[in-house]
Amino acid sequence: DLVPEEPTRVPDILHHGWVNVSSSEDLTCNLATTPLQITTEGKLTGEQMISVDVTFKDGGKRQLAISLSSSPQILLSDCIEDPVQITNISHLTTAEVIVWTISKSDTDLTIISNGVVSLVFPFNDSAAVANCSSWKVDTTHVTFTDADTASLERRLKPTNCTAIPGDWPGHIRPDKQLPVSPGTVVGVNCPNGDFNIGDNSVTCNTNLYSNFQYNAKPWCLGLSASGAEVEVGARATLSCELTNMPHYGGYTVEWSLNGEHTTQGVTMGEVVDGKRMSTITVPNSQPGQNYQCYLEGKEEGRDVKLNIFSVKDASRDTRAGETAVIGCLVDNISTHLLTTTMALTI
Repeated sequence: DLVPEEPTRVPDILHHGWVNVSSSEDLTCNLATTPLQITTEGKLTGEQMISVDVTFKDGGKRQLAISLSSSPQILLSDCIEDPVQITNISHLTTAEVIVWTISKSDTDLTIISNGVVSLVFPFNDSAAVANCSSWKVDTTHVTFTDADTASLERRLKPTNCTAIPGDWPGHIRPDKQLPVSPGTVVGVNCPNGDFNIGDNSVTCNTNLYSNFQYNAKPWCLGLSASGAEVEVGARATLSCELTNMPHYGGYTVEWSLNGEHTTQGVTMGEVVDGKRMSTITVPNSQPGQNYQCYLEGKEEGRDVKLNIFSVKDASRDTRAGETAVIGCLVDNISTHLLTTTMALTI
């Protein structure tokens, strides 16, 4: 089964409609039709707090606060006298960023964290004051207060998934025309024969930071080959480079010669700036040596061209005192046959 996305870091480039939170910012928002979404750091061990003032159609203004301790609690002024614990949070244990989605109807208030319903608080709950009647009215605005120490970014929940996230490495391409509605499964693939080391399909879920749900982030790993052109019998070095490598590495290049796996002369470099180079040394280059490199565990690979040329004596015999033509014929150059001649008087 698909699991909710847990962002791996607080992003330094905003995307997917997220905007930095500003204190005292007044945001038009009807929580019944356009839920409010807020990002916070994932550590639920401190005393930080989400705090917004909610303005209602009747002109009233009430506070909604969430304390982000190890046992998060929510407080609704004029509705809950004592904070109510948010209990369904086990999925947040390893999260570094949390997306909180806050919505309401005329009967309850719902909190979703990283795509999982963490609390549904009925307004007729025994902990409610006067059935939370003041919270049943439609909302018009929310304002982040000075008491808010946790909120990083905010947006109004999108109704559709409009684009593949630009931060997925390698220009992922969808197999459906976007936008699509929540719950739609979208196939994804890589261009130019690159390798997708993540999921081949994702599900639209606008309760998540990137708007898509998956097990492993789609990720296009590139593989390019560089051949060589040498004289027959000479030493040659061929190379293949992985690009868009994850920071943890974990992927290597393998080689084959004439369809048979080989490790002779192979070296594998370290991951540097998302790239990893592998080379193979050919000690005695001969025609008919067909090399291929491929990503470990994948059948399809890249042909690595080893072009072999030969040099032949093309000189002609001459009589003493005549102009001598000394020539070399270089055969099987990859672009054209090259003949070199030199004339001199003996």
